[in-house]
Amino acid sequence: MSVLFTHNMGNVWSRSGESANGVLNRTHLAWLTPAERCRAERLRQARMMFEGKHREYYVDEKRSAHSFPPLRQNEPAYFRGYNLLTLIAEKMADILFGDSPRLYIDDDPTQKRVDAIAERSWLMALLLDAAAECCWAGETFLEVELEGLAARISHACADQVFPQGLPGADQQYGRYVRYATKTIKDADGNRVELLLETHYTAGLIERKLYRLDRLDISGPKRSAPQDLALWPQRTEDGAPLPDTVQTGLSRPSIVRVPNGFGARSDYDGLIEQQDSVHAANTQIGRVLAKHADPRLAAPESAVDPTTGTVPVGAEVFFFRTKDDIPQYITWNAELASAMEDRNFALTALATVAEMPLSLLGIKDDSSVETAAKMRLAAAPALAKAQRKAVVWREAIRMAISLAIELETGVRPAAPIGVEMRDGLPDDETERATVISTLRTAGVMSRKRALQQQWLDAGSVRDELAELDSESAAATPSVLFGEPNAQNNNSGGEQ
Repeated sequence: MSVLFTHNMGNVWSRSGESANGVLNRTHLAWLTPAERCRAERLRQARMMFEGKHREYYVDEKRSAHSFPPLRQNEPAYFRGYNLLTLIAEKMADILFGDSPRLYIDDDPTQKRVDAIAERSWLMALLLDAAAECCWAGETFLEVELEGLAARISHACADQVFPQGLPGADQQYGRYVRYATKTIKDADGNRVELLLETHYTAGLIERKLYRLDRLDISGPKRSAPQDLALWPQRTEDGAPLPDTVQTGLSRPSIVRVPNGFGARSDYDGLIEQQDSVHAANTQIGRVLAKHADPRLAAPESAVDPTTGTVPVGAEVFFFRTKDDIPQYITWNAELASAMEDRNFALTALATVAEMPLSLLGIKDDSSVETAAKMRLAAAPALAKAQRKAVVWREAIRMAISLAIELETGVRPAAPIGVEMRDGLPDDETERATVISTLRTAGVMSRKRALQQQWLDAGSVRDELAELDSESAAATPSVLFGEPNAQNNNSGGEQ
């Protein structure tokens, strides 16, 4: 019997209100084990933060340390959010994969296969999506699968895949379970909820289909295994999904990508900071909203004796003294102090996140930053990205190797190189100077110099061919010991 261990996902919430305390007993997750429900709840909260559902998280689920009273009676709580957590995750993904990583191997046929897998998988878009999820979820997963006779890589969402057992030294598990649910209608028109379990082990994929029956108040339970023909998804030829698939791989076809070696969410430590930013921004918004719609003070003589109110359409008020003139009730709100408090909260969040505010588009001035200045300001984020890149390089290398093994039946003989490229702009002048210096010193080849310009493998080959062609055309043929056309015509006379 396999035992599921809860690996470190990090604590992605700060306080739990009434709604969160009972979350492990949510009826739609009752068929999961307690450890799986705990992980699913952590990911649910982290996804709320990433998707910008901060009002629901902080106010509706009562996790905020601050008060958000309504502006007026019988109105909902006034909440003016300032969402930075989404920007932080997406910007880190941009830094990791701002440009497509360079995949290379010292074997031309295998190199072409690697390029084909990357193109077939839309690898650039896949990695951006997976990297953003890895930031907020603490981990993400890549799945290797066959599409006809060609292998490709796809992204498996973190809240669908549940690792089983304990991880190895490479942070990979020996078994994964992926859950999916669908609601269909039976022959009588009744709604039926189905649960598909897909088990991934070395060399094998097993599928099991269950019907979720609500037997009691504790929630739906698994029924006996059902026929996979009930599941609406079909194979390419229209057949039901097979019960088992022999992959022939030496490990599961799922590759886990932890967020660094601790697999902690980037939102750990930022929940309270984001809460403070929301509170400071809401305070400013509250003051501005009340100043835009202030209360009116009117003299007692302006009250209609029959209704006891001031006429709404009154445009003229008669008065004997200046004290009888109606006036709005306003006050000195000291917005400068409130703005300073919000700036402090923003700076504190950016410091803990290791993400400069300038990278998030928040600047004190409108000056244009040079590439060198931007890279210098982004040093903390680049250092954080480098820590993550250690894990990402190995995961990409493993996924590409598994895809080749799935397609050909054998693993690539040579190791696959992965060169990560951030999305920050480069100083073209500085890069040209470095390349020129190294080329002059004879310690850099033309091919490497072209690769330094972030050209893909095909462009490098084309550029080298063009350079060779231009060099041959510019060199007199006599230097190569070849007779020119005049000598040939004259019978070789000088």
